[in-house]
Amino acid sequence: MSRSVELLKKRYLKNIKENPNLFIGIELEYPIVNLEGKATDGEVVKDLFRYLPSVLGFTIEKVDDFGNPIQLFDPVSQDTILFEVAYTTIEFAFGKAECIQEVEERFNFYMATIQNKLGEANHAIVGCGIHPNWDKNENCPVAYPRYQMLMDYRTFASAAFHLGLLVHLDKLESYLEATPFFKVFGRNYKFLRRQFSKKKLTAAEEAAIVDFSRDLLQLAEEGLKMRNKHEMTYLQPLKKELGL
Repeated sequence: MSRSVELLKKRYLKNIKENPNLFIGIELEYPIVNLEGKATDGEVVKDLFRYLPSVLGFTIEKVDDFGNPIQLFDPVSQDTILFEVAYTTIEFAFGKAECIQEVEERFNFYMATIQNKLGEANHAIVGCGIHPNWDKNENCPVAYPRYQMLMDYRTFASAAFHLGLLVHLDKLESYLEATPFFKVFGRNYKFLRRQFSKKKLTAAEEAAIVDFSRDLLQLAEEGLKMRNKHEMTYLQPLKKELGL
């Protein structure tokens, strides 16, 4: 057997037991919803996480940049209750268990406690998958580096931008034929890519590329509006960067 195969077996298979015990791992995520159909109140859900340690016996494992609890942990069951990316989604990450019934019993107790507390402010956990009021919520990440980092990826901004332009393809083609940008800088795309990927642009280059980008972004936004699926919000990171 080759040396590389031996090393791979040692690295990945050495610690695997021949007859391992079988355990169950369960994670569940749910949106927290304002039952009046409005945006989820951030203060209501933050207050929930301040309340839960006193009634569930959980410890505060993590806090956000403002000292609000965002992750709670039970050292006995190894269960964790946390915000998942945003303050509008709650996650239950259960410790390992031998059967589903163990988890079900704890989950039912957690849910009853949480629903009772949220109900005081006309909020509730609902099993809707995607948050039903996502377009009304302040969709910002939990104030914690791990989650704030995700915003830098602008996950759906590129997809929304291209989708909007695709819907508006006829107008896009007309714009690209008439735009002053190509009249000034030409249509040698290889050269343009080099020219505008420099670390330092001239004032004229920067002004031209910003105007060009704004026009394209406007076309993309118009295309998304035509789809009428409330997708314009995904362009927000690009609009912010361009000062729109």
